[in-house]
Amino acid sequence: METTAAKTSSRRNRRQRKQPRAAHQAKDKVASKPTGDDALLALLRSPAHSDEERFDVLEARDKLMRRAKKGPEHQLLLVGTCPDMCPEKERYSRMDKRLLRSFETSHASMVKEYSRPSADQDAPLPHELRPAPVLQRTMSHLLGNVVDKIEEEGGVNVGEWFEFVWSSTRSLRKDITQQQMTDLAAVGVVERCARFHIMCAGRLVEEQRHDFDPKLNDENLAKCLQTLTHMYEDLKYSEEEEAGVASCEPEFRAYEILMNLNDGDTLRKAQELDERVRNSPEVRFALDALGSVGSNNYVRFFRLVRTRATLLQGCVLLRYFCQVRRSALLAMARAYAQPSRKSWVGLSHFAHLLGFENAQECGQFCSEHGAVCDPDEDKLYLTREILNRDKVTSQQKRARRLVESKRDAEMTWSAVINGGVPPSRAPYTDYPPHDSFDENGILRGDAYEAACRALLKSNLVADANFRTCSTFSTRF
Repeated sequence: METTAAKTSSRRNRRQRKQPRAAHQAKDKVASKPTGDDALLALLRSPAHSDEERFDVLEARDKLMRRAKKGPEHQLLLVGTCPDMCPEKERYSRMDKRLLRSFETSHASMVKEYSRPSADQDAPLPHELRPAPVLQRTMSHLLGNVVDKIEEEGGVNVGEWFEFVWSSTRSLRKDITQQQMTDLAAVGVVERCARFHIMCAGRLVEEQRHDFDPKLNDENLAKCLQTLTHMYEDLKYSEEEEAGVASCEPEFRAYEILMNLNDGDTLRKAQELDERVRNSPEVRFALDALGSVGSNNYVRFFRLVRTRATLLQGCVLLRYFCQVRRSALLAMARAYAQPSRKSWVGLSHFAHLLGFENAQECGQFCSEHGAVCDPDEDKLYLTREILNRDKVTSQQKRARRLVESKRDAEMTWSAVINGGVPPSRAPYTDYPPHDSFDENGILRGDAYEAACRALLKSNLVADANFRTCSTFSTRF
């Protein structure tokens, strides 16, 4: 009977006899496999009819072009050449994966999604970035065809609406950053992005947190204002400053001040602004608001909101309403609340003084902070309980009468975001998006030759018989 050691030795010998044959077969397989460049070029020549096939062809083209752009000599300033609101390869990818959003019904209506940067993410190619005219057209599409749907009868899903516009405007800002654009067109796009977030801060404040996150909205607004700060500084040294950028700079400098009324360094930063900006009505209003909050002058604060604030300035100041109202309630309780007798003020008068929508909203707020309300008698009793009550975080409400009433019935939100000018209602989706494939599904010559010429220049392909065109297509 064969022992275990003998069986093991027999199996080892059989494996050793098989190994040369297996190694020889693997060697033949590797030798017959085409190189990476050859496989990509073959894929470029193959017909593509489905969205998935076209995405694979365009992905192969981009890989060839990226290989040609390795090295420091290609680390130059990017200039976008994408002719559409959404790059072609992204359109095919999302069509194939059925990732269209509710506001996208075709290739023409698709808008580039924001993609979070990562360490392993390839640098974008020029045809993946949108130039200034396309960025402006994309913003016009959002304002003319999407933004005002929030006010339509029957309404839209607020979460889907905000996510779509937020992602789209975020991708606009990313394209601007990657191209290091500081011209007036780029400034105008970022200014409209900032106004969108300001509008959302006032209009969506009552929405559920899974539909609208105020903290996330404020973070994006702060990034927009920071980008504009750098752009305004760059424009001071360019020839474009005289073209009208100064007319909008005070508006957004004021928003930055209003966003930071609780920051002790805000006044110093405001004093460092240029004199023409510092003395503008917008910045002077922002400094008045800063002084009223710093001195706990609640009467002056709400008078400023009621009589001098614009619609968007009121939307920014909405974040301070609960803070100022609580400070007012504490101040009145310290002054009038006595253990021996009941002190009261008129509930409706107090509601008007602190900018509440009505006496009921005022009573609910005051009750949360320890006051006793009697709506039938229109009395608000100031008790010592207000001083002893722990700080309560009240849910901020929309200020329809105090703030949103500043928007006329004829003035849409899209017009507000557009700087007071109604956006064009032109059908931006009624245009043929760029198509790199002919009627047979073959990659057109300009796209095909652009990729292969790049390889030739980088010595990755040596094909003397390869036909090249004299110039690159402006689309790539």
